[in-house]
Amino acid sequence: MGLGANSGFSAPALYQKDGNYYLIATPPINDFNNGTMIFEITDIENGLIKRSNDIPVILLNFSGKAGTHNGVAT
Repeated sequence: MGLGANSGFSAPALYQKDGNYYLIATPPINDFNNGTMIFEITDIENGLIKRSNDIPVILLNFSGKAGTHNGVAT
């Protein structure tokens, strides 16, 4: 996946502020919910997030304590 997660995200949520949309989600790592990541959505109709050199831009990456469940975004 390229974001350090095993597969997908937990607890995704869509957030809108000042006309901009954001995806807030928790990456599961080694069977634990691990923090929260925020991505800017650049095209809400097609579900595209902001990228740099074809890699998703993470606006915020808050990691919790390793080996514990934490950060479920919603």
